[in-house]
Amino acid sequence: MNLNITDYFNAILKRKSLILVIIVISIIVSFGKGIIENKVVYDAKAIIRVSPIDLKSEIEINSNTIVITDIDKIDFSNKIQNKMLGILLKRIKYPSFSLEKIGYLICAREFKEEALKDMIRKENSISNEIDNIKIVMNPNENSFTLNTTSANINYPRIINEAILKYIPIYLEAKKDEKIDEILENLNTEMEKEKKNIDIFKDKLNSTKLTKAQYLDINNDYVLSSQSFEAYKLIDKEAQYISKINIVNLMNIQKIYEDSKPIKISSVDHKRNITLAAVLGFIASILFSIFIELKSRKSQKKGKNDHQFFVKGE
Repeated sequence: MNLNITDYFNAILKRKSLILVIIVISIIVSFGKGIIENKVVYDAKAIIRVSPIDLKSEIEINSNTIVITDIDKIDFSNKIQNKMLGILLKRIKYPSFSLEKIGYLICAREFKEEALKDMIRKENSISNEIDNIKIVMNPNENSFTLNTTSANINYPRIINEAILKYIPIYLEAKKDEKIDEILENLNTEMEKEKKNIDIFKDKLNSTKLTKAQYLDINNDYVLSSQSFEAYKLIDKEAQYISKINIVNLMNIQKIYEDSKPIKISSVDHKRNITLAAVLGFIASILFSIFIELKSRKSQKKGKNDHQFFVKGE
């Protein structure tokens, strides 16, 4: 049976009360569902102050000299200024920990997993809490805020404690990692220059050199000797820095701590109620039209049956 626009409009008006009831029920169900999904979580917050550090060389470039005494043929003073020291020092980058770099390191998921690995071994569900750990840097105050939330009342506090305990261990390990890399490179360079010195020594002792060749080789020998002595001096300083406890220099201090339950909503009530009202309205319109079609079909069938019986009589 075909209905025109007027029929649709009349069907809606005829059942406006039903439409209103369906919309109201949809809104009530949506709101009730939102209330149920509201939950209480527990929050632990700590503010940590830290002093950034920048490890720099304290070697005085112009004061260092090397002594050359084992080559009699070298015709100049045996004490010369080490011109290579300044050049080589510029290549050495000792570890530095600005607040920005500390933030980059401790905000990484890798750091959080490392800090909590012992706890996760004992209780695997803690691994699900990693995304609930928030670290916000406060550059103007040389501090950062550690905030952890969880549905488990005990987790935020113990997670924060584990994070704070691991920060100095992690930063010290990063310092050692960088220093070890520097020492390894220095050792490689010293071995290389040591071989070069031996090669240039042999060449300088040769009797078949022209004056120009001798001066060139002598210059190379001096540069290698200076480089070797410079690397030795830098290596000594790097060894010293490797023993420095940077945690003491950073002066990490907890200046605020708090924990409390907070009520949060995982749904947007306004959006859900609006959506429920719209869907309820559409559903009620379709339902009203369906009832109208069914009603007219029943009326038509009843009319046809009546005519049949009248003819039969």
